[in-house]
Amino acid sequence: NSGTNTTLRGLELFGVHSVADGGNVAGVRHQGTNLTMVGMHLHDNDDGILTSANPSRPDFLLFDSCLFERNGWNAPSGMAHNMYIGHATRFTLRNSTTRATKKGGHLLKSRAVETRVEGCVLASLDGDTSREMDLPEGGIVHIQDSVMEKGPSSENPEVVGYLAEEYDPSRRHSFVMRNTVLINDQGKSDDVFVHFFRPARDGRNISGNTLVGKGTDVESMRELGNSAFATREAAGLGAYPSLPPLPPDSCGAALAELCGGGRWVGGCAVCCGRQQHALRMAGCSAA
Repeated sequence: NSGTNTTLRGLELFGVHSVADGGNVAGVRHQGTNLTMVGMHLHDNDDGILTSANPSRPDFLLFDSCLFERNGWNAPSGMAHNMYIGHATRFTLRNSTTRATKKGGHLLKSRAVETRVEGCVLASLDGDTSREMDLPEGGIVHIQDSVMEKGPSSENPEVVGYLAEEYDPSRRHSFVMRNTVLINDQGKSDDVFVHFFRPARDGRNISGNTLVGKGTDVESMRELGNSAFATREAAGLGAYPSLPPLPPDSCGAALAELCGGGRWVGGCAVCCGRQQHALRMAGCSAA
């Protein structure tokens, strides 16, 4: 796709492989400007989706109600992912599931200036996944109302990695995660839920989340206002590989209360014509 303002809806794309190209071709290759995907199912490819690395033009990406699974087939270990987002201006993943990558790929890798994950499931399950979320160049990150699970065969001890690679001091670097359940089914002594390779210079808010399983950062997470349980049983969860339901939509609930039950759209969107105030009350950054 090299177009502008493209929408893909309701397609199933699978079996896209190429040994000649290093095992790094994609079900969707986005090299245009602005892409929306709704109700897509991308599975059993090298990359599920691979987007442009060109930071010189605005590029807004929205994926809603999509499923990405079992991508990473032919690539060398760690070279292909369910989603590989390049230098987009803003990337939003909403009401979607990404699970069970192969050969050490990430469930979500994003180099976007701003990355938002809302009401999503990111679960390794039986895949030999690396990180559930890899944010190698940091940026503005907002995660809420989601479930992340690290499976027993994962190849990386981190659920989320932030600023593991390039650091651009001209960009804003902030990290917010709220109302999200993180489950570690790997259980190794060096596991960590969120690894900051460099600080989120422009602010960090990790609160109101639930951690399940081992992690070297459990105690520091508790101090930030998160709950932590040593086992699934202690947390009241079913045995692996079951996943809990998504947490209640914290932003939608706040908007509903603010508007007296008025209409709202998409959790952090428009409510009674008072968007900015509603978003601030809900603890959400403006879209």
